[in-house]
Amino acid sequence: MNDTGPEVTQLQRLLMAYNCNLIGQLDTDRTGDIPSRPGFGYWTQSVLSSFQRENRKRLPGTTQGVYDQQTQALLQAEAQNPDC
Repeated sequence: MNDTGPEVTQLQRLLMAYNCNLIGQLDTDRTGDIPSRPGFGYWTQSVLSSFQRENRKRLPGTTQGVYDQQTQALLQAEAQNPDC
């Protein structure tokens, strides 16, 4: 939690692309005590966990809310959503 940097920004952009940007701006943790603080906060973790639950059969052994290599690869593939 509270990580920042290019990897977090990439994760947030992939989550936005996967969800056709219907989840709003993820580069700000809107659930924390400092609303304007960017980074991997509760909001990003919640959306990431939701993606992992939706794809649990394709992500065996993945810990929800942890952005591992398996999750990253699937999210990169799925973020190319032609339905947006």
